[in-house]
Amino acid sequence: MELLDYIRLAQEYEKGGEPKQGEPLRLAIVTNFTDDLLKKAIIGMCAAEGIRPDLYQVPFKQYLFELKNPDSGLAKHNADIVFVFFDINPYTVSEFSADTEHISGVLYDIERYSRSHTGAVVTHALVMPSTLQHGRLLKEDSFSGLIRTYNERLGAIAKEHKNVSVLDAGRIIRVMGERRARDLRGLYAFSHPWSNDFIFALAREWMTHIRTMRGVVYKCIVLDLDNTLWGGIVGETGPLGIELGAEYPGNAYREFQRVLLQYHERGVILAVNSRNNMADVDEVFDKNPHMVLKKSHFASLAVNWNTKAENLPRIAEELNIGLSSMIFIDDDPVNRDLVRAQLPEVLVPDWNMPPEEYAHALLNLDAFHAQTLTEEDLQRGAMYAAERERKALQTKAPTLEEYLKTLRIELTVSLNAAVLITRVAQLTQKTNQFNLSTRRSTEKEIETWIQEGGLVFTGDVRDTFGSYGVTVVAIIRPVDAETATLTTLLMSCRVMGRGVEHSFLRAVAAELQKRGFARLTIPFIQSKKNAPAADFLRELGAEAAEQKESGETLYSLPLAGYLSSAAGSHSSIRVHSVL
Repeated sequence: MELLDYIRLAQEYEKGGEPKQGEPLRLAIVTNFTDDLLKKAIIGMCAAEGIRPDLYQVPFKQYLFELKNPDSGLAKHNADIVFVFFDINPYTVSEFSADTEHISGVLYDIERYSRSHTGAVVTHALVMPSTLQHGRLLKEDSFSGLIRTYNERLGAIAKEHKNVSVLDAGRIIRVMGERRARDLRGLYAFSHPWSNDFIFALAREWMTHIRTMRGVVYKCIVLDLDNTLWGGIVGETGPLGIELGAEYPGNAYREFQRVLLQYHERGVILAVNSRNNMADVDEVFDKNPHMVLKKSHFASLAVNWNTKAENLPRIAEELNIGLSSMIFIDDDPVNRDLVRAQLPEVLVPDWNMPPEEYAHALLNLDAFHAQTLTEEDLQRGAMYAAERERKALQTKAPTLEEYLKTLRIELTVSLNAAVLITRVAQLTQKTNQFNLSTRRSTEKEIETWIQEGGLVFTGDVRDTFGSYGVTVVAIIRPVDAETATLTTLLMSCRVMGRGVEHSFLRAVAAELQKRGFARLTIPFIQSKKNAPAADFLRELGAEAAEQKESGETLYSLPLAGYLSSAAGSHSSIRVHSVL
């Protein structure tokens, strides 16, 4: 879709059109230029992805008042994500270029606002103009110095406040060129210094943050082999005859594999979906010295003569992830079109390019974004390797109960552990299947809840094959002396089907009972993906107490009755509490 398409969607949405369903999202835009086009682009992009945006636009040139005033429209809107983007340029005088005190005041206000705001603040570094002639040779140019000072201090604010992120809009300009990015007539005539192309690119950049916050996370790259991971057809050339090595085009395929390895080391799952003979593929991994990727890097290997569309659901089932978490890369347009037609949830990028563009295309694929990397991310490859061993064991066990006993699962439950806040926030933002509320939270919000008396329980799971990491979370907000609300209960798909959720909640319930609570209220918000969470509520025996107009259902769970019942008891799981 092009910018004009998103503007049309925004107009339909603002008139009361689609989407009528989907998750609501409060957004705010803070700029020092006319930003109506940017607003419409964001609204249209959200609407296209089934998000219901409620966007507050700070009035033109009122950013200082809005950031300072605790009763301003910006403060009252309490946005989930606030985007801050200021322009400074040498082509016209502005407060930023004329007054150094103004810059100091803006930075002070951003920091103060971020300190009191629990949502995410996504702010941009000032862009250094590339066409500034007098700044090219001078060592101490005042205009460039202003920009450097602002950006350095902004970086320091982001380090101090976990809810602040700094983006580099200069990256967009470096890609498209400053002549194409800026609109000088728009600057003088309408106080709108940016071209439509730049606004479109900027809105797409912002959407990556919105997707991350809303749990739209791609977890897995599924790859074809012949003419994708290497050049040529291994069944015809043999393992040493494929194009892979120091010379072109083999070096292009090798660099593509190197980038894939970088993604793997960041926690992205790799899988193979190839129409091939497994024996031929094994020979490549075993005998070709130029392979950067090893067989152990792949969590699933679907090498057979089924169609690619037939294999993808089986890979998703094996990895216990949704099809919407997968990206399929294949050089063959027929295979790509087949998957798009039969499995529209899977992201299938156009891969109609020579091999020298593969690494570049993957690095610029607008799909893999994360605010931080946790220990679980860095260990994900090893975790999926261990999962293959578990599945091999499961095929030998006569029953599920015997299989779980053999795993010897251990669950360590912690409470309000500061070192785990980053991981908790990450899980709220990426967990969709087992998630009772699908509420997304920032690190700042979680810290604030703990300071206000909230209880954040985490579960670290391991078994005989190794660690799953912190994979289960419960956030409790006290209502009164006897009642608490389970605002969040979620669990990673990696440990689903093993009874961990029941053992974890029973440990949480026992601790709540010790603290004098008698009842747990559980809000449930149904989504397209969280059916496993709904099944869990039924297994608990929780009773629906109230149905709200928003679609939220409130359940009630008496703690004494729950703990004395056999609901979800799993004696094979050893629970350790660090409370």
